[in-house]
Amino acid sequence: MNKKFSGIILCFLIASCIYANENYRNGNGTLIERIVSDDKILELRKFEIKNFKAGNFLAKKNTVYDDYNNKNPIGKLDWYNDIINISEVCTIEYLGKTDKWNQPLGELWIKISTKTINGWICYYSEYYRNVFRNSNYEFLEELETKSKKWNVRKLEQWVSVWTNLNVRDTPGLDGNKIYLIKHEGPQLNFETVAITEEVETIDGRKDHWVKIEYEDNKFGWVFGGYVDVERGGPKYMTPENEILFLLGAQP
Repeated sequence: MNKKFSGIILCFLIASCIYANENYRNGNGTLIERIVSDDKILELRKFEIKNFKAGNFLAKKNTVYDDYNNKNPIGKLDWYNDIINISEVCTIEYLGKTDKWNQPLGELWIKISTKTINGWICYYSEYYRNVFRNSNYEFLEELETKSKKWNVRKLEQWVSVWTNLNVRDTPGLDGNKIYLIKHEGPQLNFETVAITEEVETIDGRKDHWVKIEYEDNKFGWVFGGYVDVERGGPKYMTPENEILFLLGAQP
């Protein structure tokens, strides 16, 4: 068998195994189509955000196309005045092509509609950005504690802690304290693995609960009102927040 063809088949089988078990509850992130060819990987996903105004990030990316394949321009998006809806997102990764920093190249397409136009805009044409990378924000589980039920989503990023902070075995103040983060100098950085859909208000701060790795292979929940991030952009890089940030809207 041709080695190149064998490689394509292997990539397809691996991709099928990885994506077959994704659970987005038929909401944003649900895979509509995935195509693996010898030069690219295309993912088309459900992605609904309604009634928002974009910022000037779209001033130079406002051409609307009939789709992400033929790329025939059909008009311009009036980004300054239009109220925009999004229904799908398409990411394309070029296989074997990287930039000077060895990062993969690709495209990011967003399907939009307004009162006057309906089509696709290309936000990136030579840069690969998949807001659902590694099954980001897929539904993991439902946890029931003494106080409420929590819907838990996958979210991998870094957060910083600037204060002493309790780590609990479940989200919510009724969770058992299993560790105390002691802040004795500069900020402490932790990797998150999950976040609750629900928010709580504690000490006047309204936020989610996030699950962190507080020691090697030890995980627990902290209240997000007491964590921060050392970068620009939204605090939590959910797919919705990422796209709204790219479009200049406030997530």
